[in-house]
Amino acid sequence: MRVVELLERVWPAWAEILAALEEGGHPPTPKGLIALADAQRAARDDSALPARLNRRTAAAIVAPHSKATLTPARTAALGTVEITHDGSVRMRPPPGVTLAKAGATLDAAHVAAVLGEIAVSERALADGLRIAGPIAGLLSVENLGPFQDLLPPEGWLVLHVAGWNTATTRRVLAQLAQVPLVHFGDLDPNGARIARHIATLHPDVHWAAPSFWEEHVPDRALRASWPSSEELDLSTAHGRDVDLLHLHHRVEHSLRRGGVRVPDPLGERDRRDLPVEAPPVLAPAAARITGPTRLSGNVLA
Repeated sequence: MRVVELLERVWPAWAEILAALEEGGHPPTPKGLIALADAQRAARDDSALPARLNRRTAAAIVAPHSKATLTPARTAALGTVEITHDGSVRMRPPPGVTLAKAGATLDAAHVAAVLGEIAVSERALADGLRIAGPIAGLLSVENLGPFQDLLPPEGWLVLHVAGWNTATTRRVLAQLAQVPLVHFGDLDPNGARIARHIATLHPDVHWAAPSFWEEHVPDRALRASWPSSEELDLSTAHGRDVDLLHLHHRVEHSLRRGGVRVPDPLGERDRRDLPVEAPPVLAPAAARITGPTRLSGNVLA
């Protein structure tokens, strides 16, 4: 009785909540309380919800707060509402690439000439935005500095792929699945993980590790502890990552002025590099590539 009296004082609604837990088949535990609260939110009439919601807005509706996890049960409570991450992909397009949607077409290179680059949103891609044109290859760059400063090979589309937030990048790569992709990221454990992740998004990914990286180990490499082979599988990694593992170093690709060079993965015949001659490819709804292309070794002053 003393326990009941104490509950009545500190938690007057305990009996009502216990009955609701039992009625819903939830255990009287913290997890059961969370499940009950989710079920009560799901029972509200949200018929006026829009067809699409940002994941934070959606969480605020069916979860305790906007930053809560959208569990399968919470997502199911939203019915047919489409959940978006609302990211964007920053691009540096080559001449001839167009962006088309709903009967309107933009010259991507002309827009980039005015704005410095273009940013394509997840919602635009979901609504049917198409990227077309003569794209010889894709160069995904992990770090912002090289994305802005590298001189890309002629006809290549440069993408800024900053780590793990690839929900929007996935849509872009799905459109350009026939175009070979070279990924240029850090030579460190996380860079290796990101490269392996990107390889799950595109059927033809090549991990760029320029031969001149050894020049920067003495004065630019950072001490790093690489995980064991059980924690990070490097069986498909570039040989230069394995070399750094043995040296217990990592190298960032945001190198100092005069040292940033576009790698030559079409010319270098090391492991995981592209062939010397890249075959002609078609971008979706695009003109045929007129011939093979080759990455050139540009140097930033």
